[in-house]
Amino acid sequence: MTPNTPSRAGSGLWPPEVPADVYTEEYYRNHCGPHETWNQHNGRVIAGYYRGAVEKISLRPGEKLVDLGAGRGELLAAAIQAGAASAVGVEYSTAAVELAETTLRAQGVTDAARMLHGDVRATELGGGRPMWSPSSTWWNTSPPTR
Repeated sequence: MTPNTPSRAGSGLWPPEVPADVYTEEYYRNHCGPHETWNQHNGRVIAGYYRGAVEKISLRPGEKLVDLGAGRGELLAAAIQAGAASAVGVEYSTAAVELAETTLRAQGVTDAARMLHGDVRATELGGGRPMWSPSSTWWNTSPPTR
């Protein structure tokens, strides 16, 4: 592949800066966010950080939440439990999608929350009220290395 060739034919996307396979289950269990709570309860307990994030963004009952880079899915579950109509997480790491699905099942929110496996750069979101969540900046303090 030449430097000016997109990563996938027809997609128009360049390869991600960090390949998805760098974000392993070990990374999400030991370095990402408040992982201690997740590991101790295997997704059955949501760390207060995520409930606080839902409160901070002033999520209103009936709204829909989209979490780009959803990790283990705790924000999705917290949003549904706070009254969101639905929540969708997007992740390009297979390990993250699997852990997030574990979280959603453990929290009993699979009827209203789901994970999509894909590249967030390929999403087309229209309308809505964009919110910024600093979770990846504040909590991914031990980034994976290549």
